Amino acid sequence: MFGGKKKEQEISPAPVSSDPMGATGASSESAGRNFLRPDAAIGNISRPAPQPDIGRRPPDLSAFAPRRETPPPSRSDAESKKLIVGRDISLNGEIRTCDVLVVEGRVEASLSDCRSMEIAQTGHVKGNATVELADISGEFNGELTVQGKLLVRMTGRVHGKIRYHELEVERGGVISGSLEILHEGVRLAEA
Repeated sequence: MFGGKKKEQEISPAPVSSDPMGATGASSESAGRNFLRPDAAIGNISRPAPQPDIGRRPPDLSAFAPRRETPPPSRSDAESKKLIVGRDISLNGEIRTCDVLVVEGRVEASLSDCRSMEIAQTGHVKGNATVELADISGEFNGELTVQGKLLVRMTGRVHGKIRYHELEVERGGVISGSLEILHEGVRLAEA
């Protein structure tokens, strides 16, 4: 009873119609029709592709959660005192208790109680400076006392009375004036 009809359905192609439900609407013949391929035989029943079991994502409740406090800055960041003199800026006066001085413009000042001084290639400093470390790529004119290391880069120019503990000059760097080496026991206060 089922065998003869099934063979007949498999052999004969399904009529192609512009109406997906067929001319007569939903019928028993269209129930077995493959709607994915209109030229498929009626006997071939299309089954949907197996869907992977994907679990539901939990709702995002971060908007309702209490905000986390940002950690306080480390002690060295909080106590760091940095002064940057940018390009095209001129500064005159006295600079004290500065951890780091970065000069990209012009400074005419007396500098004391400072840990380090960096003069960029565009920077010019004129005056007196007492620091632990100095990195000079620009120009310094005056009296310079460096308790630690004085580094003169290849574009650096240092003129005047220079006192240092360690000295490094890159090829092309210039130092002119009087030079004096500080000994191990000499501190900034004594210098």
